[in-house]
Amino acid sequence: VGQMLIGQGISVTLIDTDPATIERAGNFGMKVYYGDGTRIDTLRRAGADEAQLLLFCIDGQQMEPADLEAVKLAFPDAVIFMRVFDRLSILRLKGAPVEGYVREVLDSAVAMARKAMACVGVDETEIDRTEEAYRNLDTKRLAQQLEAQDLYAGREAMFSQERGSAARDGLSREA
Repeated sequence: VGQMLIGQGISVTLIDTDPATIERAGNFGMKVYYGDGTRIDTLRRAGADEAQLLLFCIDGQQMEPADLEAVKLAFPDAVIFMRVFDRLSILRLKGAPVEGYVREVLDSAVAMARKAMACVGVDETEIDRTEEAYRNLDTKRLAQQLEAQDLYAGREAMFSQERGSAARDGLSREA
């Protein structure tokens, strides 16, 4: 994340609790602070009062909605994004003042599925259609899950052996 932002000339400051990570990042010229990046005092020391963006790339489920509300209250002008592990993480954080989420499991699963389909000879255009159909269904399903606060809501929208080609075909007709 940091390298891509730096590539656009956007100033990046990192906060981490792992000394080895801090040393490595520092060796690449990044500005790094030691501490818990979920704490308001640590964020202030690192310059969050001037930040346009606060990006939380935390492993596991370490932030609660109340933590994010406190961050937003302390830094109202900053837009908050979170890297989360999966859809359960998003359900748990419903209502938190987060502009957007990136699910680790989603993008790695899509990348692996694309490679697997290519390996067994699926055409690139068909792979693209399948990914688009899957992402559309997944977005609808996540919205249903958030509305119901239920992981199992919308499971009829999941791909199945019967629904896979029908969903892709419906997408190609709609496009």
